[in-house]
Amino acid sequence: MLGFSVYLHEALTQHEIDRIQRYADVGFEGVFTSINLPEDDPSQLISNLAALGDICKANHLQMTLDVSTNALDRLDISRAHLDTFEKLGVSTLRIDDGFDMTEIAQLSQNSKLH
Repeated sequence: MLGFSVYLHEALTQHEIDRIQRYADVGFEGVFTSINLPEDDPSQLISNLAALGDICKANHLQMTLDVSTNALDRLDISRAHLDTFEKLGVSTLRIDDGFDMTEIAQLSQNSKLH
């Protein structure tokens, strides 16, 4: 699968949206993004993620989100409610620091996210 990165530190501009659409038009299938960057403003991350999710859905792109327990804590999202991301257009989670093996196993069994 061909993919590309989009960062969430600021709202998507029309230029960025056009770039995403061009990538989709030439055969890219996935987008990677992260909520782990400590310099990103937590008050903007979820709305920027939701906007990216809408664009991904409209362009039939799968979105992979890099997530750590520190990021969840900063965003005040419970580990038990990771389905929140599915509602925002995320199709795959890339599990990063802070999750133990039991939590990862539970996620793989209880989540529709890959």
